[in-house]
Parts: sequence; structure tokens; C-alpha cells
Amino acid sequence: MNAEEVFQGIRFFIQSSDRDIRQVAALSLCHYKYEDVEDIGTAIRAISSVLQGANSDGSSEADKWRLNEAMRMLRERQETEFKTESEEEIPVVDTQTTAKGDEENQVYSVQGRQELAQSKNDGALLTQQARKVLRLAQEEAQRFQHNYIGTEHLLLGLLDEPGGGAGKLLNELGVEPEKVRSALEFIIGRGDRIVLGEVGLTPRVKKVVELASDEARRLNHQSLSTEHLLLGLVAEGEGIAAGVLESLGINLEQVRRKAITRLSQNGVDRSED
Repeated sequence: MNAEEVFQGIRFFIQSSDRDIRQVAALSLCHYKYEDVEDIGTAIRAISSVLQGANSDGSSEADKWRLNEAMRMLRERQETEFKTESEEEIPVVDTQTTAKGDEENQVYSVQGRQELAQSKNDGALLTQQARKVLRLAQEEAQRFQHNYIGTEHLLLGLLDEPGGGAGKLLNELGVEPEKVRSALEFIIGRGDRIVLGEVGLTPRVKKVVELASDEARRLNHQSLSTEHLLLGLVAEGEGIAAGVLESLGINLEQVRRKAITRLSQNGVDRSED
């Protein structure tokens, strides 16, 4: 279904006098593939219109949050898919592989605007578990048929790697992968096309990695672990991942304190080296 057909089919519902129908129709706009920047811009404006109505029609805070997140997600897709900002789209990981192709001998670094996660001289290397988390985040994005990696996919990547420090911490706090996955199914749904190949990070995830790198430098750590990534996710605090954690009763400041305490006491988890 192309964008014109989408808007023809949904326009009626967007203008409905029923609040719930308007909001469901607006949220559904996140699930489509847009061919050009104008189409996705029209979708963003449609959601914005419904959100403005939600501020005066007695909608719950949860409903307004979902509409806000839908609009934010489309804006990030607009930047990532159509490069509306003058920046180079970055891959999930850059790899240099040995002749044998041994996965454990791959060297990963994360780059982006002003070379994300960069130390004074060299790009900050990710630990083995953090590398795996980024691969898992990409797999989660592809499973949802999303052609980008958002904070929500990164959170699932952390949970999918229970051996990492962040996975252990989230497990201790009672965060269950299936509950997070179900929440994301409800909030953003799945895309309409299978996504193959490399998936780019959204600007918000790039910011998460920048914040993670800042935490690593502040703690005098030479590499980024899964706990640093979790700290970045919490410090950013405005993405879908942070909202989902809060909706599950998780206090973000508590997550931050626990992660910093573990890193300060134990350094980077040896299992992540």
C-alpha cells in the first residue's frame, strides 16, 4: 500500500468524532513505508493534529505519551531514511574481520556525528557483550520489520544478553523481555515490509552512545560495556525505552545509581572483556 492509499484510507478515521478511533488511526501511521520526505511529513502533521486534540479532549497521559512517541519515531525515521539532517547515516557496527572470519576476533567501534563514542585519540571499543547487544538490537529491529534501531531495540538487545552487566541488573529489577516486547508491540507495532541488511541508528540512539561514552570516560574505563550503554539509555531519558521502563514501574534514577555503583565497585564486568 503506497502513501496516497494510506492517507485516503486513514483520513476518514483521523477526522472521526470518536477520540479512540482518531488516536488508533494516528498511531497506525507509524507502521507504513514512506517513499519520500513529503509523505512522512504529512503523517507527522496528522499525528500532531490528533495530539493537539488529545490535550483538550480528556485523553489520558498514557494516550498523549503514545502519540508523542509515534510522532517522535516518525521524525527520527524522516531523519534516518531521508537524511533531512546534514549528517552521514551510520551503521550499527563497523567491523574488521580476520581472514578466518572468526567472530570473536572482530574489532568493533561505533561512530556517528563527530565520531560517536570517541575518546581523545581512538574510537572507544565495545566489550564483547556490548558488541553482541548491538547485533541483538539490530535483530530485534529486523524482527519488528523496522529499518532503524531506536532506543526500544537497544533495550531489547540489553535484555537479550543476560550475561552482560546491564542484562543482569535489569533482571534483578524484574524487567522481563517479553513484557517489554509486548509493550512495544502495543506502542509502535510492526513494520509492513521485511528489512534485510544493515540497519542504521536513529539520532536518539547516537545520543545514547555519546552519553555512554561520557560515563566511561568519567569512570576512567577504556571500553564501553553493556552497563555504560544502559547508563546512556537512562541518561537520555526521553526515548521509547525509558518510557517503557517507567510504565513497568522501573525508577530510572534507581537504575542509574545501581549501574554506577556496580561499575565503580567492580569496573567493567570481566565477563564482558
